[in-house]
Amino acid sequence: MLPALSLDPERLMEKAQRQTGLADFGEGDFRNGLEHLTADLEGQGKLHALGRKITRGRLLKALSNRLEIEDWRKREPGIAEQKIERPIVFMGMGRTGTTILHDLMAQDPANRAPLTWEVDDPCPPPEAASHATDSRIAAHEARSAQVERLIPNFRSMHPMGPHLPQECVQILEPTFACMSYQISYHLPEYAKWLHNEADLSAAYRFHRRFLQHLQWKTPGRWVLKSPCHLWHIEALMAEYPDAVLVQTHRDPLKVVASLTSLGTTLHAMCARPMPTHELAQHWAHWNGVAYERGLRAA
Repeated sequence: MLPALSLDPERLMEKAQRQTGLADFGEGDFRNGLEHLTADLEGQGKLHALGRKITRGRLLKALSNRLEIEDWRKREPGIAEQKIERPIVFMGMGRTGTTILHDLMAQDPANRAPLTWEVDDPCPPPEAASHATDSRIAAHEARSAQVERLIPNFRSMHPMGPHLPQECVQILEPTFACMSYQISYHLPEYAKWLHNEADLSAAYRFHRRFLQHLQWKTPGRWVLKSPCHLWHIEALMAEYPDAVLVQTHRDPLKVVASLTSLGTTLHAMCARPMPTHELAQHWAHWNGVAYERGLRAA
């Protein structure tokens, strides 16, 4: 039997550095999040062999994106000079219609939504002249087709495509303080750390740097979305005090049922199944925390 692929943080970081030829991961204590994440993936993630390979590739991609974004920022001072002004942020709970609202607002030519292909492959920064024809778009289509083969019904639950607006959780993945991992895997300890202990200020600074990177050659007023902001409104507003916040709503019981269905589908790609009632209890608890924090911030 072949040895299991390593998820050791130091080895992952060294691998990403070798792959990119870069060394500087930039500011912020991302290692703390990476350590909490990998510890819970190993402890309770129940990864199967294919899932371990997929997960390792996902973590390496996040680290590589972080290295490359930092390298571009050093070489091109104009990136850091970009102003992010009055972004519109949709932050309704998952499965409350934020995706279709985000897509609708992105149709306005004056607005700028982060598109899936450029969030997944942000380097080099996108150019206005090739924004609709960049070669990375085809590469993303191929990856989407692979996901469709692994999870045949996922597109019916959540639209996928390189030209579709992408969520802020994907932008935050290289910070390793990000709810996308909580959605994709069973990570109860990581969730506790993320929502109760982690300082998200560095994560939101990276979020701004990411937007500056994308905006450098393709400007516009940002329209953003993710339920993750509900848990960390103070950190969001500290970084974007002029943001326009829009919260969508739906019956909380239906939200939990829908998130449980989505989570069950996503977990199957990388891990052995967990009892549905445990996943429902997980989201019932954390959604309640988000609602309470939203009310306090209102």
